[in-house]
Amino acid sequence: MSRVIHFEILSKDPAKSVEFYKQALGWKINAWEMPGQTYWMVTTGPKTAVGIDGGMMSASFPQAVINTIEVKSLSTAQASIEMAGGKLVQGPYDIPNVGKHAYFSDLEGTLFGVLQPPAGGAMANASAGARRSARKPAAKRAAPKAKKKAAARGKATPARGKAKSQRGKAAARSKRAGPKKKTKSRR
Repeated sequence: MSRVIHFEILSKDPAKSVEFYKQALGWKINAWEMPGQTYWMVTTGPKTAVGIDGGMMSASFPQAVINTIEVKSLSTAQASIEMAGGKLVQGPYDIPNVGKHAYFSDLEGTLFGVLQPPAGGAMANASAGARRSARKPAAKRAAPKAKKKAAARGKATPARGKAKSQRGKAAARSKRAGPKKKTKSRR
């Protein structure tokens, strides 16, 4: 299954849009000079948080936002897209240190990008980190450390669940009551 890993906001006045998103949403946006155009790289949050980063550029298509999907092979994806009725709009072309990219349109003309990152490339590593973070909520990612610390102190943690917490309380009561008397087996 292919996942969305990048968005692009297309603007008639990218410099104005850059300032808007910085001020309105606190995004970090840096210019990246490319041959023939300036492309702004957008960081929407820390790499450890769920979500994707994107870019901003001059409006070269009629659509305001384009999502880019990561694939293992651009040529295989292109064949699948075209077989399903989609069309190649622009590319493919190589983006240094990012991968091979092309724009396509679906049956209704909605544009989307397809990216084949280089092995171990920046986009592949960034999206893999986001996917790992997305698998477990933050509370569950932190739970193993909390469990170890709580176990060392002899306390139950919320991650252990109510039943385990109650067993822990019963064990604590029995420790206060003193050691159990040894009884002989009735065999």
